[in-house]
Amino acid sequence: MTKPIIPIFYTADDTYAPYLSVSIISLLKNASPDYTYEIYVVYEKMSIKTLTKLKTLKVLREKDAHIHLKPMKEVLGFLTERPNTRLNASMFTLTIYYRIFIAQMFPQYEKGIYLDSDTVVVGDISEMYSVNLGKKYLLGAVNDFSIKKNKPFMRYVEEYVGIPRDEYFNSGVLLLNLEELRRLRFDEHFLYLMVRYDFDTVAPDQDYLNAMCYSRVKLLPSKWDAMPAKDIPPMKDPGIVHYNLYFKPWHYDDIDYEVYFWRYASNSPFLKQINKVKAEPHDLNRDMEFLGQMMAHADKAHDNKITFKKIFEDTDEIRAGRPSNKEYKIVETGWGWHVVKVTLSLPLLPLKPIAGAVKKSAEILTGTRKKK
Repeated sequence: MTKPIIPIFYTADDTYAPYLSVSIISLLKNASPDYTYEIYVVYEKMSIKTLTKLKTLKVLREKDAHIHLKPMKEVLGFLTERPNTRLNASMFTLTIYYRIFIAQMFPQYEKGIYLDSDTVVVGDISEMYSVNLGKKYLLGAVNDFSIKKNKPFMRYVEEYVGIPRDEYFNSGVLLLNLEELRRLRFDEHFLYLMVRYDFDTVAPDQDYLNAMCYSRVKLLPSKWDAMPAKDIPPMKDPGIVHYNLYFKPWHYDDIDYEVYFWRYASNSPFLKQINKVKAEPHDLNRDMEFLGQMMAHADKAHDNKITFKKIFEDTDEIRAGRPSNKEYKIVETGWGWHVVKVTLSLPLLPLKPIAGAVKKSAEILTGTRKKK
């Protein structure tokens, strides 16, 4: 009898691959044997050595699981060139945007789970997957409780992002309604908003997702995204631990939930590399300084002329499914995945046009094609 499939999606690069391996090991060690697990890693710039280690993880042979490594080929490189979307390398990488395109890139699935690479799955992931989203919800996520003692960020959430603080979710763990996201052309709407408004965000992908999905998010039990946080005691039985922001046990000692990370890291083929990173000095003061800059940014952002809240009130364009001029889309061509701008005088192309059609009817904004 064929088992039901649970698709799990990650995004990563060479730097985060060691921690990704720990997450995958923990996921499968605790996974129900009643399912087949199809694990997809959408990556940017991974070495052959790294890819080989991921493909040959021992735990993949112990469970009914398969890993698929998918290169993104710098599809979203143009985002980092926009003034308000430049990324701080110590906290954000280009891969944070990839989760927005999962529904379009994997049309064979109606539902799936996205996990950040800095997670450890302590519980049975099938329990989270079994939550019913129906047609109403675009995704399931956990309220970001880490902001509740941070007044500047709470104000930012309500005055800039434009949603109640108790409904603002963390985007590191997502239960995705892929079928509904495709129906709404969610990826195209994101690109439209990004290019047209270039919002000055604090948490880049997370703020877009919160603004676009508001009122269509099913809040999950907090155990599915347990995050270390200052002045907030750790929960006793987490389902998924998310080492968010600077709370990384591979950088610092005495991090909440660190015992889970090291338990599964001991089985990783990247353990020597992880231990080497841990042995290196890390500047906590620098990390805290940047975190302070983020909060100062959040404290002033609501004064901007362009905010999610103001645009929604003025045009009703922010929420997913609202009318907009969707000029941009992500397509797969003979050269890889690309963001394209569709020529407005021609009808919209199918979402996976052949390379020749793309050349004639769309302007390639990013990609790897060489000029003749």
